[in-house]
Parts: sequence; structure tokens; C-alpha cells
Amino acid sequence: MSLDNIERLTKEHARDREVLAERVRVLHEELEAARRRKLPGIKSAVSAARDSKLRLASAIEHEKGVFEKPRTRVFHGIKVGLQKAKGKLQYVSAEKVVELIRKHFADQADVLIKTTEKPVKSALQQLPAADLKKLGCTITGTGDQVVIEPINTEIDELVDALLKDSDDDMEDDE
Repeated sequence: MSLDNIERLTKEHARDREVLAERVRVLHEELEAARRRKLPGIKSAVSAARDSKLRLASAIEHEKGVFEKPRTRVFHGIKVGLQKAKGKLQYVSAEKVVELIRKHFADQADVLIKTTEKPVKSALQQLPAADLKKLGCTITGTGDQVVIEPINTEIDELVDALLKDSDDDMEDDE
């Protein structure tokens, strides 16, 4: 296969990407136009839903007595009423809590304390090959690989994302 053939195939690929990019651009413009048309209505609906929820919460708060038994009821597909709050665990210092767990509940420390140790790949990749060898690490996939990438524009990034999704779908099918 000659360089002329590679150039011809590259031209064909570039043309196909241009068609794809144009279609993605048109889709993007249509989505933006739809978003601009619909966003005011969505914001209005969010505001109305927030306001009605606040009014409902206030009414429930003022009428707690009607939710003694049962504590909740369902009206119009919405569960309303009262329930015991779950609460939120708070502490000032995680280190102090760990210290006190070890002091008072040493037999439960493995359950009450989370310990996570794992290599940081991005940092390891910065080490020289000799150091990696000492650690029992190797880097694979460092040989030549085919490069086919455009000089990216915003549309190219969308196209690349679509192509990556397509490639991932093909890998899932295999």
C-alpha cells in the first residue's frame, strides 16, 4: 500500500467526518433552539412546584395531629405525612473519632474504621522504568499505534464523543 493510497483513504475519512460533523452541528443547533424555547416554561414549572411543596409542607407542619395513625398517606400519587428523620452523623475531627474508636472499641475497629491503601497510577507512571521494575510494575502498550485524529474544534469533540460511544458499543457487542 502506498502513501498515495493512505492519502486517498484519509481524504475519504475526512469527507465522512465532515458529513458527520455537519449533522451533529445541525442537531446541536436544534437542541439549543429547543432548550431556549422550553427553558422559561421549565423554570416556571420548577418555581411553581417548589412553591406548592413549601405550602404543602407548611400545612402538614400545622396539621401534625391528622398524621398520628397512619403517619403517612398517599394522595394523587404523592406520599405525605410525617416520618422519623434519619439524622446526620457529625464530628469535628475524623482523626479524633478514629483514635477514640481504637481506645473504646478496639475489637470493632476493623468494622468502624475504613482503611484504603492503593497505588496511585498517575504518580507511578512518572517513575523511571528501573524504579517501576523494583515495584513489580510494568507499562504495556507503549509500541507504535495508528493515529487518526483531526485538529479538534468544538464540533470535532462532539463527533469524537459519538465515535467513541460507537466504538464502545461495538466492543460490548463482541
